Amino acid sequence: MTEQFLSGLRGSYGGILMVGLATSLLGMSLVNWYSAGAGVLLGVNAIWDDRKNRKLRRRSEAKVAVARLMDDVIFQVSKESRNRLRAVQRALRDHFTDIADEVLRTADDALRAAEESYSKYGDRREERIADLEGQLSSLRALRDRAEALTA
Repeated sequence: MTEQFLSGLRGSYGGILMVGLATSLLGMSLVNWYSAGAGVLLGVNAIWDDRKNRKLRRRSEAKVAVARLMDDVIFQVSKESRNRLRAVQRALRDHFTDIADEVLRTADDALRAAEESYSKYGDRREERIADLEGQLSSLRALRDRAEALTA
C-alpha cells in the first residue's frame, strides 16, 4: 500500500510540475487547476502502471519458478529412470549369467561322461560290441526258453 502511495505521489508530482511549468509560461501560477488535474491523472496512471509492472514481475517470477521446478523434476525423473534401467540391466545380467553357468556345467558334465565312457571302453569297441552281441544272444535264448515253457 505504501509503495502504491509513493508511486502515485511521484506521478502526480511530475504531472503538477510539467503542466505547471507549461502554464507558468502562459502567465498562470505553478500550481493551478490544470496542473492539479494533470497531477491526479498522471498519479492514477503511475499507480496503474505500477500495478501492471508488479503483476508482470510476479508472472515472470512464477514462470522462472515453474521452469526451475520442471528442470528439477525432469532431472529427478531421468535420474530415477536411469537407476531403474541399471537395476533391470543388472538383474537381467545376473539371470542370464546364472543360466549360462548352468548350461556350461551341464555341458561339462556331458563332456566328462563322454570322456569317461571313452576311457572305459575306448579302443575296445570291437570287444564291447562282441560282448553285447553275446549278451543279446543269451537273452534271446532265455526268451525262447521262456516262450517254450509258457506254450
